[in-house]
Parts: sequence; structure tokens; C-alpha cells
Amino acid sequence: MATTGLTGQATGDPTPAEQRIGPDVTPDVERVLGRAPQNFGGWVRRHLSAFR
Repeated sequence: MATTGLTGQATGDPTPAEQRIGPDVTPDVERVLGRAPQNFGGWVRRHLSAFR
């Protein structure tokens, strides 16, 4: 499975590289999970109650 080598940011705005969708983006998540990838913000909203 391909990786981008990006570490991400815990806070603040995404870097331009993190926002980029280009040739290093692969269909692996959709192929493995059978659904489109979801963003981290959506995950946080769905699981917020577990952290309260």
C-alpha cells in the first residue's frame, strides 16, 4: 500500500502537501473497505462521546 510520507498536524491548518490530491493518492482504502475514505473530522464527530 502506498503512503505519502506526510506526518500531518495535530492542530492548525493542513499543509499544502496534506491538502493535495494527486498521483500518490491510491484507491486502496475504497478497495479494502468497500467504501470511500472518510476524513478525520467526520471520525471525531462520530466518536466524540467516547472522549468525554
